[in-house]
Amino acid sequence: MARTVEVLLGLAIHKLSAAEGLKQMRFYEDAISRAYYGMYHAAQALLIAYGKKALGHAGTISAFNHHFVKKGLIPEKYTAWFSELKESREFADYEPLKKFTKKDVEQAIKETEEFIKIARVLIRKKTKVKA
Repeated sequence: MARTVEVLLGLAIHKLSAAEGLKQMRFYEDAISRAYYGMYHAAQALLIAYGKKALGHAGTISAFNHHFVKKGLIPEKYTAWFSELKESREFADYEPLKKFTKKDVEQAIKETEEFIKIARVLIRKKTKVKA
């Protein structure tokens, strides 16, 4: 379990770095997608650290909300960010006419950084993983 959590956190950080690099290259739609996956992998790591499972993207958001937001461990804004970024990622990946701006990407990156940070804090509290 601990190894999986570490790998997923590393992947979350990697996706966030990729989003930043893609932003610099002005590949805004790809940056949105990578920022979302940073959040997604951080949420998966958090769920696994707490012995929870989720299937798929919607299931991960739902489980995250149920186990962390509804129980008061994390503010509600994180579920809103996660859901909104999932929708943006779907537009970025599947709607070629939808365009994102540098400002959109900067917001997504900022929210993903904060999301990963809070996930790491909760993982540290629950496990011996170097989050």
